[in-house]
This record gives sequence, structure tokens and C-alpha cells, in this order.
Amino acid sequence: NLDRYIGYDYFKVDYPPEKIDDKQILDFSVNLTKSGAVISFNTRRNQEYSIVKSVNNKEIIINQIKENSGKFEYLDQDIFSYDEIEYFIKYSTAINEKIIIRPKDYLVALLNNELLNTKRKWYV
Repeated sequence: NLDRYIGYDYFKVDYPPEKIDDKQILDFSVNLTKSGAVISFNTRRNQEYSIVKSVNNKEIIINQIKENSGKFEYLDQDIFSYDEIEYFIKYSTAINEKIIIRPKDYLVALLNNELLNTKRKWYV
């Protein structure tokens, strides 16, 4: 009997329930710094999250978060030996969109900027 698997919800016709997009709730971002990759996202109470790092098609859970509510930040310092890293958040049965970083490109740009800033300017 399939009736036992059906759930009902009542609401006023003028105020139907809104669909909430989990991607907007997470506000997921990855920022590169000299120390590593700062992964930040919003968490909700009673939800479990796993920060997943994917390198060379190998997924590694680098942190698990439980019983947290609000903005969460995590610093991954093990990034500069890789050409490309993909980060994403797993929660419940969902996976958010993936963010790809290229640490070596970041280092090259950083070094080029520092070299340009240290050059002496000669006026004739």
C-alpha cells in the first residue's frame, strides 16, 4: 500500500511555500592566500557538512562539521604542491557546485607582482 508513503501539507492559497535554493544558502567560496585556500560557507543547525577536496580524480574529506550554525571557515594549507584542486561541500544528500583553484598560477601572479613592486624607478 503506497498511501503510507504520501505526506500532506496544508497552506493558504495566498501564501504557498517557497522553494529554497541550497546553493544560495551555502554562500560557498574559496579564496587563495599566502597561507593556503580559505574555504567558507554558511551552515545550518541540525545539518552535517563535509568539505571535500578532489585532486587527480581522488576525493578526500578534509573536514566534517556538525552542530554549527552560521558562517564557517576552514584553511587548507596543503595546496601548493598541486596544479589544480576542486572543492565542494557534501551535505545531506546534496552536493553544491564545485570550485576549482590553481595554486601554482596564484603563486606565479603573486611573485610577479612582488617583483614589479620591488623594481626601482629611474627618472631622467
